[in-house]
Amino acid sequence: DPNLYYSRGNSHYCKKNYDLAIADYSETVRLDPKNTWALGNRGKAYAFRGDEGKAITDFTRVLQLEPSNLRARWDRAQAYLREHLT
Repeated sequence: DPNLYYSRGNSHYCKKNYDLAIADYSETVRLDPKNTWALGNRGKAYAFRGDEGKAITDFTRVLQLEPSNLRARWDRAQAYLREHLT
C-alpha cells in the first residue's frame, strides 16, 4: 500500500532522517507514479540532503502532473538558486 510508505516517509522526514524518508517516498512513487505529494516531499528531502539536481527532477515531475502546483514551482526555484549559488 503506497500510503503506508508515504506515512512512514513523512515520519522519517519530520525526524530529519532524509535518507530513510527518500527510500519510503521512492517506494510510494514506484507503487503510485502520479503521487505528487510523495514526489514533492522526496524533492524536499533531496534538497535538505544537498542533492539539488534530484530535487529539481522531482519538482519538475510534480509540475508535469500538476502545472498549477505553486508549492512545487517555489521549491524548484529555491533548488535552482541553491544549485547555482553554491
